[in-house]
Amino acid sequence: MQNLLLYIKNNLTPTLAQILLQALKNSNNEKFFTFVLKNIETICTWLNSSEFKNRYLSTKHPYPPLINPNFIEIDASRHCAELAWDLNLP
Repeated sequence: MQNLLLYIKNNLTPTLAQILLQALKNSNNEKFFTFVLKNIETICTWLNSSEFKNRYLSTKHPYPPLINPNFIEIDASRHCAELAWDLNLP
């Protein structure tokens, strides 16, 4: 856990870190936590992208997606629906 927090601190601004940490705090889905750990680099890259900042951060979107929704395929299973919810995917 400390490695994750250190990675977040070193790679995200406080505002972006708060978005990720709030999503982690709001979830009790172990698969979501595992997904974040396995994909932290992708998540940080997305949160730092100009597309994210223009589409979600500058508009003060209440639930910005943690990964780019244009580049993910999720099937309709319950597991995937819960993961999509935790990732704030539209």
